[in-house]
Amino acid sequence: PAMQGFPFLAEDTHTSSTGGYNNNNHQHQYQFRSLNGVDLSERARREKEQKEEQMSADELRKVLKKERALSARLAVDLIALRDSAAASAIEAEADEEFRINNLMRRLECLHKEKGKIVLELEREEEMLTNNLMRRLSELKREKQMLEHQIGIDHNRSNQDELP
Repeated sequence: PAMQGFPFLAEDTHTSSTGGYNNNNHQHQYQFRSLNGVDLSERARREKEQKEEQMSADELRKVLKKERALSARLAVDLIALRDSAAASAIEAEADEEFRINNLMRRLECLHKEKGKIVLELEREEEMLTNNLMRRLSELKREKQMLEHQIGIDHNRSNQDELP
Protein backbone atom coordinates (compact mmCIF):
# COMPACT_ATOMS: atom_id res chain seq x y z
CA PRO A 1 0.00 0.00 0.00
CA ALA A 2 1.15 3.50 -0.75
CA MET A 3 1.90 5.85 2.09
CA GLN A 4 -0.65 8.66 2.40
CA GLY A 5 0.66 11.65 0.52
CA PHE A 6 3.31 9.54 -1.26
CA PRO A 7 1.52 7.57 -4.03
CA PHE A 8 4.79 6.90 -5.87
CA LEU A 9 5.77 4.51 -3.07
CA ALA A 10 3.17 1.88 -3.85
CA GLU A 11 4.61 -1.59 -3.28
CA ASP A 12 6.15 -3.13 -6.36
CA THR A 13 4.34 -6.40 -7.05
CA HIS A 14 6.65 -7.40 -9.90
CA THR A 15 9.27 -9.90 -8.89
CA SER A 16 12.20 -11.28 -10.77
CA SER A 17 12.54 -14.92 -11.73
CA THR A 18 15.42 -15.28 -9.27
CA GLY A 19 13.55 -16.18 -6.13
CA GLY A 20 11.19 -13.25 -5.92
CA TYR A 21 13.72 -10.67 -4.73
CA ASN A 22 13.46 -7.37 -6.52
CA ASN A 23 15.95 -4.60 -5.83
CA ASN A 24 13.40 -1.92 -6.78
CA ASN A 25 10.98 -3.35 -4.22
CA HIS A 26 13.68 -3.28 -1.54
CA GLN A 27 14.56 0.31 -2.42
CA HIS A 28 10.91 1.35 -2.35
CA GLN A 29 10.43 -0.27 1.07
CA TYR A 30 13.47 1.61 2.40
CA GLN A 31 12.14 4.89 1.01
CA PHE A 32 8.71 4.09 2.45
CA ARG A 33 10.17 3.53 5.94
CA SER A 34 12.31 6.67 5.72
CA LEU A 35 9.47 8.85 4.54
CA ASN A 36 7.12 7.24 7.05
CA GLY A 37 9.50 8.38 9.81
CA VAL A 38 9.62 11.87 8.31
CA ASP A 39 5.82 11.93 8.11
CA LEU A 40 5.49 10.90 11.77
CA SER A 41 7.93 13.53 12.99
CA GLU A 42 6.18 16.16 10.86
CA ARG A 43 2.87 15.22 12.46
CA ALA A 44 4.40 15.48 15.94
CA ARG A 45 5.83 18.91 15.08
CA ARG A 46 2.41 20.15 13.89
CA GLU A 47 0.72 18.85 17.06
CA LYS A 48 3.37 20.59 19.17
CA GLU A 49 2.81 23.85 17.27
CA GLN A 50 -0.95 23.61 17.85
CA LYS A 51 -0.37 23.15 21.62
CA GLU A 52 2.09 26.06 21.68
CA GLU A 53 -0.48 28.36 20.04
CA GLN A 54 -2.68 27.89 23.10
CA MET A 55 0.14 28.55 25.65
CA SER A 56 0.79 31.74 27.55
CA ALA A 57 4.02 33.76 27.20
CA ASP A 58 5.47 32.25 30.42
CA GLU A 59 4.74 28.72 29.25
CA LEU A 60 6.32 29.51 25.90
CA ARG A 61 9.41 30.86 27.68
CA LYS A 62 9.68 27.56 29.59
CA VAL A 63 9.34 25.58 26.36
CA LEU A 64 11.93 27.83 24.72
CA LYS A 65 14.29 27.32 27.67
CA LYS A 66 13.86 23.53 27.39
CA GLU A 67 14.43 23.67 23.63
CA ARG A 68 17.59 25.74 24.09
CA ALA A 69 18.90 23.28 26.68
CA LEU A 70 18.13 20.39 24.33
CA SER A 71 19.79 22.26 21.49
CA ALA A 72 22.90 22.88 23.63
CA ARG A 73 23.07 19.18 24.64
CA LEU A 74 22.68 18.16 21.03
CA ALA A 75 25.44 20.60 19.98
CA VAL A 76 27.76 19.11 22.62
CA ASP A 77 26.85 15.60 21.48
CA LEU A 78 27.49 16.61 17.87
CA ILE A 79 30.93 17.97 18.77
CA ALA A 80 31.72 14.78 20.69
CA LEU A 81 30.59 12.65 17.73
CA ARG A 82 32.69 14.70 15.31
CA ASP A 83 35.72 14.38 17.59
CA SER A 84 35.10 10.65 17.90
CA ALA A 85 34.76 10.31 14.13
CA ALA A 86 37.99 12.25 13.60
CA ALA A 87 39.81 10.10 16.18
CA SER A 88 38.46 6.95 14.53
CA ALA A 89 39.61 8.18 11.13
CA ILE A 90 43.09 8.93 12.50
CA GLU A 91 43.24 5.54 14.17
CA ALA A 92 42.08 3.78 11.00
CA GLU A 93 44.67 5.66 8.96
CA ALA A 94 47.44 4.71 11.41
CA ASP A 95 46.30 1.08 11.35
CA GLU A 96 46.24 1.09 7.56
CA GLU A 97 49.71 2.66 7.41
CA PHE A 98 50.99 0.03 9.86
CA ARG A 99 49.62 -2.79 7.70
CA ILE A 100 51.02 -1.24 4.52
CA ASN A 101 54.45 -0.84 6.11
CA ASN A 102 54.41 -4.48 7.26
CA LEU A 103 53.42 -5.61 3.79
CA MET A 104 56.16 -3.48 2.24
CA ARG A 105 58.76 -5.01 4.60
CA ARG A 106 57.51 -8.50 3.78
CA LEU A 107 57.66 -7.73 0.06
CA GLU A 108 61.23 -6.45 0.42
CA CYS A 109 62.22 -9.66 2.25
CA LEU A 110 60.61 -11.74 -0.48
CA HIS A 111 62.52 -9.79 -3.16
CA LYS A 112 65.81 -10.40 -1.32
CA GLU A 113 65.00 -14.08 -0.92
CA LYS A 114 64.12 -14.31 -4.61
CA GLY A 115 67.46 -12.69 -5.51
CA LYS A 116 69.34 -15.24 -3.37
CA ILE A 117 67.44 -18.12 -4.94
CA VAL A 118 68.14 -16.82 -8.46
CA LEU A 119 71.88 -16.53 -7.68
CA GLU A 120 71.94 -20.03 -6.19
CA LEU A 121 70.13 -21.39 -9.24
CA GLU A 122 72.58 -19.68 -11.60
CA ARG A 123 75.54 -21.17 -9.68
CA GLU A 124 73.95 -24.61 -9.77
CA GLU A 125 73.27 -24.31 -13.51
CA GLU A 126 76.85 -23.22 -14.11
CA MET A 127 78.17 -26.16 -12.07
CA LEU A 128 75.95 -28.61 -13.98
CA THR A 129 77.03 -27.09 -17.30
CA ASN A 130 80.72 -27.38 -16.34
CA ASN A 131 80.25 -31.00 -15.22
CA LEU A 132 78.43 -31.86 -18.45
CA MET A 133 81.11 -30.15 -20.56
CA ARG A 134 83.85 -32.03 -18.68
CA ARG A 135 82.01 -35.34 -19.17
CA LEU A 136 81.48 -34.54 -22.88
CA SER A 137 85.20 -33.85 -23.28
CA GLU A 138 86.03 -37.16 -21.56
CA LEU A 139 83.63 -39.01 -23.84
CA LYS A 140 85.15 -37.35 -26.92
CA ARG A 141 88.63 -38.41 -25.77
CA GLU A 142 87.40 -41.95 -25.14
CA LYS A 143 85.79 -41.99 -28.59
CA GLN A 144 89.00 -40.83 -30.22
CA MET A 145 90.98 -43.44 -28.31
CA LEU A 146 88.51 -46.16 -29.31
CA GLU A 147 88.56 -45.01 -32.94
CA HIS A 148 92.35 -45.00 -32.85
CA GLN A 149 92.39 -48.48 -31.24
CA ILE A 150 89.92 -49.75 -33.84
CA GLY A 151 92.13 -48.28 -36.56
CA ILE A 152 95.20 -50.07 -35.13
CA ASP A 153 93.30 -53.35 -34.74
CA HIS A 154 91.96 -52.99 -38.26
CA ASN A 155 95.45 -52.38 -39.66
CA ARG A 156 96.81 -55.47 -37.82
CA SER A 157 94.04 -57.66 -39.11
CA ASN A 158 94.70 -56.39 -42.62
CA GLN A 159 98.43 -57.13 -42.22
CA ASP A 160 97.68 -60.60 -40.90
CA GLU A 161 95.62 -61.34 -43.98
CA LEU A 162 98.43 -60.42 -46.37
CA PRO A 163 100.40 -63.51 -47.77
